[in-house]
Amino acid sequence: MAAADLCSLLLILSQNLMQLYPQLGSDEVLMHYVCKAVLFLTHTVTGISVWSWLLLSTLRYLAIRHPLFHLQLWQMPYRALSFIIIVSLALNAWLLLAVHSTQFGCIQQALFRSLTWNRLFHIVECAWSFCVPCLLIFVMDISVLIKSTMGSCDTGLLQIFSAQKRSEQTFEPPIIACVYSRSNQTLIRHKHSRTLWRWLAIALICIILNTPENMYRLVILFGMPDVHEEALHFSARMLAQALYFSQFAFNAVYLALFVFDKSTRPKSYFEHSAGRNSMPAVQLSKYGKEYSEKVNGLTAV
Repeated sequence: MAAADLCSLLLILSQNLMQLYPQLGSDEVLMHYVCKAVLFLTHTVTGISVWSWLLLSTLRYLAIRHPLFHLQLWQMPYRALSFIIIVSLALNAWLLLAVHSTQFGCIQQALFRSLTWNRLFHIVECAWSFCVPCLLIFVMDISVLIKSTMGSCDTGLLQIFSAQKRSEQTFEPPIIACVYSRSNQTLIRHKHSRTLWRWLAIALICIILNTPENMYRLVILFGMPDVHEEALHFSARMLAQALYFSQFAFNAVYLALFVFDKSTRPKSYFEHSAGRNSMPAVQLSKYGKEYSEKVNGLTAV
């Protein structure tokens, strides 16, 4: 997502430079291919960026609603990202045919001798890059929010201890005991809730920043009545673009604060600490059995 945002900014900057300095396009043949590549890649990486948000929401949804299935996911995010890139490239491939270069900049010519096809492809691309992912993000995040407010079994607060089988002849299930610590339970629940609300707020803000510009595009594509460049219309257009570009700054801030803010200590340090503080499985099983016996004794009393 960060790479897609960076590429999008660089491509938009290159388009503006080509319009501000027409002398850069002295070679018509070169500019012909540059225009095709720039517009094609701009639309492609924009869709990839929004779908990356959907991928994060999907992983968050699976972690909350289907935690056991979420633990089995290994290559799914990479495969999903590959699928997103391939589909985005395919849906924007028509731009390689429609975009041409002129002395005034890059323009789109009628595809198959009709602008209706251009409009249709733009609607499909807008639905793919904004409508579908935003709708799915909204549904998944609402489901996660409802699940978190209703409460569930605090699996993150349980330490599961399994005892070894006594013999292969007896089909005795492993002993599982749950150890609760009220203070730790409260702290961890508070931390998880704060983290969840933080990411839900970030997703909501990014959707809000993307919505005005994409809604303006949809209104244009579906046929907005002729509007003169009055002050209100011009101000609304500028506000939509300002919100759209502000998402890049917002993404950079939260990536720097919440994602890339990690410890610089080597991995061996954490492995050594984990090995020093870990307990053998047999000993954990023994403690789990003793705890379950104490709990049963208190219940009987």
